[in-house]
Amino acid sequence: MRLLSALVFVVLILSGCRNSSSREAQPASLADTTEADRQNKVQPIAVKDLEKEDYGHLGRVIGTIEFSIPDTSFESGYQVFIRLDDPGPDLARLPDADQLMIAAPEIQVAISYPLKKEFIFKLKSDGEFTKGKLVQLISEQYHRIYKMEERAISAKTIPPKKRKGAHNRNDADGDFGIWGHALSDLILAGIRIHQTATGEIILSLDVES
Repeated sequence: MRLLSALVFVVLILSGCRNSSSREAQPASLADTTEADRQNKVQPIAVKDLEKEDYGHLGRVIGTIEFSIPDTSFESGYQVFIRLDDPGPDLARLPDADQLMIAAPEIQVAISYPLKKEFIFKLKSDGEFTKGKLVQLISEQYHRIYKMEERAISAKTIPPKKRKGAHNRNDADGDFGIWGHALSDLILAGIRIHQTATGEIILSLDVES
């Protein structure tokens, strides 16, 4: 029964939160867990004041993943995002890139920005998703989306050197409907971990430009 029959461990590492007052999360008591959670050894957290967007259709949020890279060029002393176009240099400086986040052979990720609507993709692993592996797989999926859109659209995108303004990419008419931003504009600022009623794990993304 897909992930329902898989032993799923979610390791929740909360670090370096940008706007922490709106994203702060504290461990929930064992009394707040369901029997299914305890059987799957999922440690839920109480999540307060998440983003205003509605993610309820993806299941309840059981944790968040954030990034904290020591960097004195930022006022806080930390870089709290990963560049999606080329995450390698950021991941090389991420202290907990090898930290296990989810133990499962397959999960799903919902991608909606900057697309015309939400699309859900499968992510597969050898049974373990570390923080760095999740970022890498998400980046690879974004690269596939942009390449597929470029091949499908009728009006080719404006060359990067000729783009101007904050929304520097012309809207596309492909299946994904990418609008406003090149992949090089996008950063991953956080990940929400959802669990469905049937035990499936789905990620939603805090992607900014």
